[in-house]
Amino acid sequence: MKKRFLSRLSAAVAAGILTVAALGFNVYAAGAGNSKGNVSFEKTLDMAGAEGASVPDVTFGWTIVPGTGVAATGSNPEILAGVGQPVVSDVAYSHTDSAEDLTKTAAVDFSNVIFPAPGIYRYVVTEEASQNADVTNDSNRVRYLDIYVENGTEPDTYVISHSVLLTEAVTPGLDGKYGDGTSGKSSGYVNAYETYSLTLSKEVTGSMGNKGQEFDFTVEFTGPANAVFTYGNETISLDGQGKASVTGISLSDGDSIEITGIPSTVTYKITENIASTEGYTTSYQINNGAAADGTVTGSQTMGKADHTVAFTNNKEAVTPTGIFMNCVPFVLMVALAAAAAFLFLRRRNRA
Repeated sequence: MKKRFLSRLSAAVAAGILTVAALGFNVYAAGAGNSKGNVSFEKTLDMAGAEGASVPDVTFGWTIVPGTGVAATGSNPEILAGVGQPVVSDVAYSHTDSAEDLTKTAAVDFSNVIFPAPGIYRYVVTEEASQNADVTNDSNRVRYLDIYVENGTEPDTYVISHSVLLTEAVTPGLDGKYGDGTSGKSSGYVNAYETYSLTLSKEVTGSMGNKGQEFDFTVEFTGPANAVFTYGNETISLDGQGKASVTGISLSDGDSIEITGIPSTVTYKITENIASTEGYTTSYQINNGAAADGTVTGSQTMGKADHTVAFTNNKEAVTPTGIFMNCVPFVLMVALAAAAAFLFLRRRNRA
C-alpha cells in the first residue's frame, strides 16, 4: 500500500513538473519579445558649453507609442503600426560620472510585446523635457523606430532581427535602404549642458589708496547639491545641502579671479573683509550696473548669463584744516609786522 502511494505521488510530481515546463514553454512561444539581440539607441550629453563644471545630476526619459502604418507599393514594403507597449529605460547622469565619456545607452524593452506576425513595425519615440534648467533637449525630440520581426526557430514564435532609428518617417525601399542608405538614420539623442562664470575684480582709487595692498574676500554659493565649479586650479564643491564657501581670496588693485562651471540656478554672495579703521570707502558694481555702497553684495542669482562683480576701495587725503586755524594768529602777526616795516622804511627813505 505504501509503495503504491509513493508510486502515485511520484507520478503526480512528475506530471506537475511536465505541466509547469509545458506552460513555461507556451509562455515563451506566445511572446514575441526581444529574444535575439537588443534594441537600443545612444544618449549623449554635450558639455562643450560647461567648462569647469561637473556632470550634472540629471535623468532623461522617453515615451514610446505605435506609429502610423504605410501601405506596400511597388517600390516599398508595408510598414505596420507598432503593437503592444514596449518600455524605454531612463538614462541617468551623475556628478560622479567622468566628463570624458558622456555617451550612454537607452534600452528599449520588447519582452512584453506580442507580435502577431512577421513584418516591419513602426513606433514613435519622444524625449521628455529634462528637469534641469541648464540642459537643452535635442533639437528634434521625436524619432521613429522601425522594428524588423522575423519567424523564430520554433513554430508560431517571432524574434526581432534588427531595428532602425530615424529622424523622420522615411519609408525603406524594397532593397531595405532608407533613401541613399543613410538619410534619416540616427544613432540617438544629443543634449547640451551649459553653465556660466563669475568674475570678481578689485580697484583701488584715491590719493591715499594703497594699490599694493591685498584685500580679502569670501564668496558663498547656494545651488544644486554636489555641483562642482572650477576656481583656477582648484574646485569648489557644493555639499549635500547645496552650499559652499570660498575663503582666502586676496586681490590688490587690478587683480581679478574667474570661477567657471556655475549653473544658472546658483546664488552667490560676495563679502569684502575689510575693517572700517582702514579708512576706505567701499562700493561694488554688478554687471556694469549702478554702483552700490557697502562691502557685501547680498544674494545674487546667476541666471543664464556670465556675471562680473567689481569692488572699488577709495581713500582720499584729509586736509589739515585744524592745524591751519591754529597758525592763523601767527600768520596775521607776521603780516602786520611786514606791513609796519614797509611803512617805516618808506617814510625814512623820504626823509
